[in-house]
Amino acid sequence: MWLFILGSNAALALHAYNVLRKMQDQDAARMDRVFVQPGEVKFVPANLLETFKPHPEAFVLDLVQGAEKKPFVAGKTLLELTRAANHFLTSQLRSYTIDTFEAVRKYCTRTGQHDEFKKQPWYQFARLTRNGSAHSLRWKFNATDIKLLPVTWHGKTLTAALQDQPIGGAEYDWYDAIKLGSEVARFVAALK
Repeated sequence: MWLFILGSNAALALHAYNVLRKMQDQDAARMDRVFVQPGEVKFVPANLLETFKPHPEAFVLDLVQGAEKKPFVAGKTLLELTRAANHFLTSQLRSYTIDTFEAVRKYCTRTGQHDEFKKQPWYQFARLTRNGSAHSLRWKFNATDIKLLPVTWHGKTLTAALQDQPIGGAEYDWYDAIKLGSEVARFVAALK
């Protein structure tokens, strides 16, 4: 069930990115604004912003600037939407990568199947990708990892030359994440 939820979240992220990347500033300016207030989240339509009185402690969530605790200013334009959408997509790839690995690791540990988990042909690739995703989205190999390298999975090879390089591109992208997630799901389905 949890792998289904993670996969659904990945699909939502990709669809949301598709909408965001096509959005123009004027489209974003017409969207509801999000106010996170004590005890509630409020979605206020653009045409009601002039009359809306947010809680004095509210955070205003802006598509570009994120969360800021400041007085809301109606009519503010949204800039750099494409950059914000790209950062969103990257953060979702990071979350999907980490959460998938950690969910399966915890399940296998709890059910006494961790050794079987570590025997999978994708395990080292998934572990190193998870570790790099968790550390600033850069490949981070410790001394033990370096001894294991190179690690190859489906034609993707991780080498020591990637140390401190950004994750993404030729070594690992959304296609790889979804393909790896599918293999992980098949492994979990086959467990006792």
